[in-house]
Amino acid sequence: MDEKILKIQHTLKKELDENRYHHTLGVMYTSASMAMRYDVDVQKALYAGLLHDCAKCIPSDKKIRLCEKYGLPVSSVEKENPSLLHARLGAYLAHEKYGVKDEEIICAIESHTTGRPGMSMLEKIVYIADYIEPGRRELPNMADVRRLAFQNIDECLYRILKDSLVYLNSRKIAVDPMTQKTYDYYKKDTEWNTKLEQNLKGLNYTNIPEKIEQTNIDKLYGNTIKTSVSRLEQYSACPFSYYIKYGLKLSERDIFKIQTIDTGNFMHDVIDDFFGMEEAKDIKNITDEQIEKIVNRIIDQKLELKKNYIYKCSKK
Repeated sequence: MDEKILKIQHTLKKELDENRYHHTLGVMYTSASMAMRYDVDVQKALYAGLLHDCAKCIPSDKKIRLCEKYGLPVSSVEKENPSLLHARLGAYLAHEKYGVKDEEIICAIESHTTGRPGMSMLEKIVYIADYIEPGRRELPNMADVRRLAFQNIDECLYRILKDSLVYLNSRKIAVDPMTQKTYDYYKKDTEWNTKLEQNLKGLNYTNIPEKIEQTNIDKLYGNTIKTSVSRLEQYSACPFSYYIKYGLKLSERDIFKIQTIDTGNFMHDVIDDFFGMEEAKDIKNITDEQIEKIVNRIIDQKLELKKNYIYKCSKK
């Protein structure tokens, strides 16, 4: 690993409490893993993940004083909840104290708490890694979110933003305006969001069969159940196929095809009808044109019969 990263790790181990330090390492390695997945610079991901919480353990009042000292903006929501300042202050310290000059890394550190509209891939990675790293407590749907992180990063980002807003609103915690803006930004594409919602529903879908009410059971099977060894074997092998066959009484649909024997039978019927007609009795004196007209008339009549409907429908 980069010697500079190891040196920063050593410094942070002294400045962060034990839990925060372990969380920081978790975010660093998760960011690196996601960077490999999405073809992003792994070194940048390591730096951004390692330094994302470098200002987290600074006391709240000191965070505000340092922001004022360094000319960093502090919103009314951040004054009420100074913990939110650690991202902006951390980005400043990453640049000034830890010597990180890469703008993309600085932006990823600054946006990792609230996100922002139009995030870069590295920003998305650090934002998500902060939420899903292995040391995080198991939140509802965490397994789904972790899976999404390595399947579709935009869906994962939207899912976290949505869940975060639901959580904050349910606890009546003030929402940073940037979090709301970020959520609105990734929600505004209706077509994409519709597809996303369908995917999220699919992730939460559980194929648990519901019990049929007794009244419906009586309608399906009657009051007396008739059974046999073969029926019981079918039920044991697949209850659903048993329900389809003996409950709904459905059967496989016949697939009609014109076989050679069908064509032969049809032609025989036409010939029988032809020679049964008065006009055909004197066949020696009938012209080819008359025969063709009679045969065509018989065929038209035959095609109107229900049993010959397949010939009428067939392009052949």
